[in-house]
Amino acid sequence: MTVLPQATVFTYVQDGPNVLVFLDFHQAVTAQPIPLPNWMIGMVATLVESYGTISLLSSVVSADGIMVSVTGYGSAVIKLSSQN
Repeated sequence: MTVLPQATVFTYVQDGPNVLVFLDFHQAVTAQPIPLPNWMIGMVATLVESYGTISLLSSVVSADGIMVSVTGYGSAVIKLSSQN
């Protein structure tokens, strides 16, 4: 797993056919790429839960992963699912 020094928490787990991404930031970031493995490219990203001021800027995982912005403190659970 890639280290993301801007995040207090960054991890993901498989949940059946889906992947759940857990994020927690204690600082502001703008259009922060969240690096994900290549096998996740093309998966649809959906914000399941969020607290604070975090925004999901990506709807699909790209080669750069997904992007988020935080204007202070924010945490989120993001579900990645196949397009079918």
